[in-house]
Amino acid sequence: MYTLTIQNFPNNTVEFFEFTNIATALQAMHERCDALGYEVTPDNEGNFTAGGIGHDWRIELNSNF
Repeated sequence: MYTLTIQNFPNNTVEFFEFTNIATALQAMHERCDALGYEVTPDNEGNFTAGGIGHDWRIELNSNF
């Protein structure tokens, strides 16, 4: 299972989306990041982040295994 978390700092909202397929999860993340002009950064544990400090949004894709 993969969880895409989208946090909007100005509106103080958080959305969660769950996926069973990594390809679909990455596609959803990249679509949102491309729309915002954010670069996706992988970590060493199979997760991905974009935005965060200094941005209006923080987007994370985490594997829940």
